[in-house]
Amino acid sequence: MIRKATLADKPLLFQLLHDFYRETDYYFLGWNEESTSSLIDNLVTNDNATLLVNDEVTGCIGGCVVPFWMNTDKKVCQELFWYVDKNTRGSKVAVGLFKSFEAWAKDQGAAFIAMSSTTNLDPTGVGAFYKRKGYKASDISYIKEVI
Repeated sequence: MIRKATLADKPLLFQLLHDFYRETDYYFLGWNEESTSSLIDNLVTNDNATLLVNDEVTGCIGGCVVPFWMNTDKKVCQELFWYVDKNTRGSKVAVGLFKSFEAWAKDQGAAFIAMSSTTNLDPTGVGAFYKRKGYKASDISYIKEVI
C-alpha cells in the first residue's frame, strides 16, 4: 500500500534517499546529512509538498506544487525524486508510487506535473514509461562543476 510518509519513517527514508543519491549523477556534489534530514522534514510537514512511500519504505516519491514561474496562474507539480530500491524493482511499488503522486498533484490543483529521470538510472526506460503515461519530453538539463 502507498501512503504519505511520516517522521517515524525518517530513518528508513534517510537510507533510501542516500541509496538514491549514490546512484545519481549528483553524487559528486557530496552528501549532506543535515540537508537530507531537512528535506524529509519539509516534504512530510509542508502542505504544498509530499513524500509518499510503500508500507515497507523500500520506495519513495517526493515533490511539491508551486506556481509555474512563467504563468503563476498555473500550478506545477515538480517531482524531486522517485526511487525504488534494487530488491523492490520490478514489483508494482514504482507504479503505485507514480499513480499516487499523480493523484496527489491533481488534488493540489496542479495544472501539470513535471517528472524527471537521472541519466544513469535507465533514462530510456523511464522516458518510455512517461510517454506511455501521456507525458512528453520538455527539458534536458546539463550540470558542470565550477568550484
